[in-house]
Amino acid sequence: MIFKYNKYDLTEKNLYYLTMVAMLNVEIIVELIFVVGAVHLTYQQESIDAKTIIYAIIIISFGFIFFIPDALYRKVTLRKRIQKINNALDVDMFSALAGKKISKDLIYKDDEWFIAVPSPDCIVLNKNYITKDIEIKPKSRVIKVVIHTVDGDTITYMVEEKWKYMIDRLKKWMR
Repeated sequence: MIFKYNKYDLTEKNLYYLTMVAMLNVEIIVELIFVVGAVHLTYQQESIDAKTIIYAIIIISFGFIFFIPDALYRKVTLRKRIQKINNALDVDMFSALAGKKISKDLIYKDDEWFIAVPSPDCIVLNKNYITKDIEIKPKSRVIKVVIHTVDGDTITYMVEEKWKYMIDRLKKWMR
């Protein structure tokens, strides 16, 4: 793995980065495949001219086309979840958590906040924002977690089986 998890301050930028780590590692492989394909096609041409180079650049850019929508979706989803909590509780989450860090197991929790980053998702919860209802539905390789909020909404997280320890800690934290 080129991109690794590490200890981070609790900021929106760092939470977003942590959700992207798994995808960035896959993106490098995908992009390398497109680069190899572009180089291979370029060297098959009789002569390498500007048109050939432009085609190669277009082929290489297809790797990024798959990456950009997913990255934007993750950014917007994370921002919306944080705004909903901030608006519902009339608080600035990152001011309240200034100076706090996510531990090496990618979890931060205290009496009020639970933040976990089971990449590619980010669980951000406040005890004052959620009800004690939690539905955990194991599926084949994914655990579906549905949490009900005080404003009547539900938050759904799809967490891979390898991050099950985060769900176990979430259940303990909610008690």
